[in-house]
Amino acid sequence: MGWAFFYQSREYVETGRDELMLTGPGPVLVDRRDGSIIPTGSADPIEISIERYEDRRAWQRKAREQDRLTSDAVEILADIGSEGSKPIGERLRARHPLASRKRIDEAARDATVIWERARELTHGNHDSQVVAATLESDYPKLHRPIWPWVVYRAEYWWKWEI
Repeated sequence: MGWAFFYQSREYVETGRDELMLTGPGPVLVDRRDGSIIPTGSADPIEISIERYEDRRAWQRKAREQDRLTSDAVEILADIGSEGSKPIGERLRARHPLASRKRIDEAARDATVIWERARELTHGNHDSQVVAATLESDYPKLHRPIWPWVVYRAEYWWKWEI
């Protein structure tokens, strides 16, 4: 598939002091086919992250352009939260430079509606699997594996607002 780069803070490596250790981020994957950089988390083994990435690539080859754009836009919103929704079009354009402005704007609007739905569901129901299943049912054409991540991030942003 490519390469995996693991990293840690210099201070931790030099001192071994646990309070200086980076926790949470996993290795960064680089796809040898196109140079794509894929951040991962530390919750799963690297093999699982690679499997998810390959699954997404396979889905992207079959999905409609608008569904790919909307899935990416939802993921971007999950990363930046509601307050960061203004640059979503710019970020989406960077990922999809050949997509028309109209399609980018439409995906950004759709993603904002989906993101708000995810946040609404996480406010009322703290069973993440139920919320992810509801979103998957509501938006069946989008990339199915994004929902657990979106729910996790919606819960994260909701907690920061309290």
